[in-house]
Formats: sequence, C-alpha cells, structure tokens
Amino acid sequence: MLSLSDRLTVPQIFFDDKWVGGASDLEELHESGALQGMVDSLLSSNGPLSTKLQRPDYPPKEEDSNNSTTQQEEICIGPHCLTYTGIVQDFKRNLPIQLHTYRLVQYPNCFTGVELVDYLIMKYELESRGEAVQVGESLLNSRVFDHVVHDHSFEDKPLFCK
Repeated sequence: MLSLSDRLTVPQIFFDDKWVGGASDLEELHESGALQGMVDSLLSSNGPLSTKLQRPDYPPKEEDSNNSTTQQEEICIGPHCLTYTGIVQDFKRNLPIQLHTYRLVQYPNCFTGVELVDYLIMKYELESRGEAVQVGESLLNSRVFDHVVHDHSFEDKPLFCK
C-alpha cells in the first residue's frame, strides 16, 4: 500500500491505476459530481496496468488446518504448561481484576504486580517472590499482560497491569 499510495491508512481507493485517495477523498469526488464520470470511465476500461493492482489469476490459498500460525505455543511456568489463551483465561478467572485509581486517573480492568506475584507463587508453586517476578517479567515480554502506562518492567509492587 505504501508503495502505491504513500499512505498507510485504509481504505486507499484506486480506479484502475489512478489513485483516488481515501474515503473522504471519494466523498469529495461524489459531492463535486466528478465521481460518476470516473465510474463510467472505469466501467469501460480493461483494468489496471500495474501488476500490483491487478486481480490475482490464481485461487485463494486454502487454509491448512495444521498450520503452525493457528496453533499456540505453550508457555510453561514451572511444571505447568498452558497456551497463551489458557494463561489469559486463567488470569481473568483468578486475579482480582478491577478498577484502580492513581492520582485521580482511573485504570479499569487491572491487577497489581503484588497480586500477580502472590497468585503465581500460590498457583504455580514457585519458590520465591524473586522467581515469581522473573516469571511475571517473562509473561510481560510475551504480551500476556502489560503495564498500564508501558513505562517499566514487571515489579513486585502495587503497580497496575492489564
């Protein structure tokens, strides 16, 4: 898209090889009355010359049910292994996810680093708070959760995560 229109937003509209623009550009053409002439011209053409804009001459690729992108890699915490989805669901069921407020700013659907450390030690039989912090940092890096303001690593402190 970038090479064709020098834009990353969608939609980007083309009439054959002519770049029209985005949705607001198309609306402006419609309001000015110029769109109908472009549509009429488009209907009588043979299609775009650019291969990047031509319709593929092959059928869509069928999805492979054994494709590794549809299978989730397991995340192991001690002897317990779960999928990414399984860990997220486990956290949603068992962590005290709630509204937290700090300096008059509300952070909905959060838990604290202390709550996660406590839960990891209890649920996954970790031996120390330090070990739980390492697991928490690994889960943060795996994007299982994130710090609400994205400004530091995972800590065993009452800092908000979601």
